[in-house]
Amino acid sequence: MDILSKLIIKRFVSEHHKKNRQQLKTSLSLLEGYVSLILNAVLAIAKIVIGLLSGSVALIADAVHTLSDCISSGVLIAGAYISRQRPDKEHPFGHGRIEYVAAIIISILLAITAIEFGRASVLRISEPSQITTEWWMIVVVVATMGIKYWNGIFALALAKKSGSKAIEADFWHHMTDVLSTVLVVIAMVAGHYGVLWLDGVMGVGVSLIILWAAWHIGKQSVSPLLGESPSQEELAEIDKIANSVDGVEDIHDIVIHRYGELRLISLHAEVNHRLSLWKAHNIAEEIQNKIEKDRHGTVTVHIDPVNNDHSSYNEIKEFLEKIASENSQLSGVHDLRLVGDDESFAVVFDVSVAADIPDNEKHLMKLSLDNLIKVRFDKVIEVSVSFEPLFSYNTTAE
Repeated sequence: MDILSKLIIKRFVSEHHKKNRQQLKTSLSLLEGYVSLILNAVLAIAKIVIGLLSGSVALIADAVHTLSDCISSGVLIAGAYISRQRPDKEHPFGHGRIEYVAAIIISILLAITAIEFGRASVLRISEPSQITTEWWMIVVVVATMGIKYWNGIFALALAKKSGSKAIEADFWHHMTDVLSTVLVVIAMVAGHYGVLWLDGVMGVGVSLIILWAAWHIGKQSVSPLLGESPSQEELAEIDKIANSVDGVEDIHDIVIHRYGELRLISLHAEVNHRLSLWKAHNIAEEIQNKIEKDRHGTVTVHIDPVNNDHSSYNEIKEFLEKIASENSQLSGVHDLRLVGDDESFAVVFDVSVAADIPDNEKHLMKLSLDNLIKVRFDKVIEVSVSFEPLFSYNTTAE
């Protein structure tokens, strides 16, 4: 982060907001929105004036691109104000996902801009118009490019600091504006020397850059809005915290729902079946408190009692883990329970499989596991296999 960015953040973001992640994200979103709105308005006016004086369609397209940044900044500001509203009856999980909606609106505005000026630029290629370009105009446009580049770096710094997808979308908007301005400068220099058709070509190039930015922003925003999978790092961190609680023997079936900064987390914790209900309940509460203390969200823990003191437990567990390690379609075996005495018992367990396994293959896999276990262990009278849904994660899953 450059010195100017640090000074702006220090001046306009209070220390109180820095201590709360949601408030920090809102403050940084508003800061980025207002800074971009002011800069883009000034730059757009400068480009429009020079574009009209020179007759460059590429520069006018770039000016409208910059002007659309004002709209996207307005969307970012509105989204920040909405996201910081407290949960209400209609939205009990808060308004955190509005940032993704804001980013999608930005991508749609970009796409419309790209298509319209792409058409105008293609027409300019077939029917070149006279361009009157002075060197002072080129210098001014290059200066706007430098200012816009700083605005992009500023937005990137705020995006990293806040984790905001909407600010990240604004960063991409700024950088595509820089790239499109580079093409405009090339067209203006060419126009100065009488190469008029290049203005239309560069206009098409600007339109393609804008269209790519729209696609990138939309793709990055739709995924979390629909509900994307958590990272392995996040799962491993939650697993580590939960496993640090005394009495926990294993953790699995981690489910995470995101609503902006709010995360709703549920997980299964395996404990010895001989523990009292009171002790098992205390373990669940300690897991919840530890994860919530590290600001990982609101946590619900499901206790799975496992009878690992059964005489065949370790042997069957190792057998199943060996099968899973040798089968690329299996990503985890857990929640093993042996029901019955040492002479006659049922084997119950859950498995996690690859996302692309169809139901008919799951059925065949279940029959295969049933057969393998019964052949290997003659005291097993029944095998019950359950397949975990795709939204339920284990730290060993890919």
